Amino acid sequence: MSEHLNYWENHYSKDKFRIDCGSHSKPFKVFTRNFIFKNRYQSVLDCGAGLFSEYYGFKNDGVDIDYSAVEITDKYIEEGKSNGIDVVKSNIDHMPFADESIDCVFCHDVINHQYDFRPFINELYRVCKKSAIITFFKPFCDEDDSEIKNSPFKNRYLDGIGVVLDRVTINGEVNCIYSFFSRKEIENYLISKKINYEILKKHDRMFLFLMK
Repeated sequence: MSEHLNYWENHYSKDKFRIDCGSHSKPFKVFTRNFIFKNRYQSVLDCGAGLFSEYYGFKNDGVDIDYSAVEITDKYIEEGKSNGIDVVKSNIDHMPFADESIDCVFCHDVINHQYDFRPFINELYRVCKKSAIITFFKPFCDEDDSEIKNSPFKNRYLDGIGVVLDRVTINGEVNCIYSFFSRKEIENYLISKKINYEILKKHDRMFLFLMK
């Protein structure tokens, strides 16, 4: 596993994850589930599912849906499987699913922990049959760079697509990053790939919808 992705396995407890990220009642998660319900999607893939809050969200909503998940953190995967959740260990940029095999693929708050948005957009779009949903929990750097300017963390430029902050460094290795991508570069990329999209802000998140 890449150094910048092992933080959750080695340094971040499940209890802390539940407190920080785990509630299915967070408004942006409710918004996503309502979108899925209104469009009558029958299957979903939760990419970077963590502790599977959306699985329990659909259960709480009384929505019967074919839920699958991918995750890379072993202790989260073990907990999911022990609770009967259909989860496979996989990076999001190369998933073991056929083209257009799942109605809706969604990825909450994961892209901002990566060095590049392009392989993830490609893969989510490849797997989805109808739409993909990506949320960003950090602002786009070309719209709001105040957090970057005021950050105590080391920042580096990402080959013209954004800025990355070395959020957590342990024993000289970067274990967690915050990437602030350029909205302009994301849109240029989507246009170059002829992907239909919509970007909107809802409930303290930027949503990127990719549509077939």
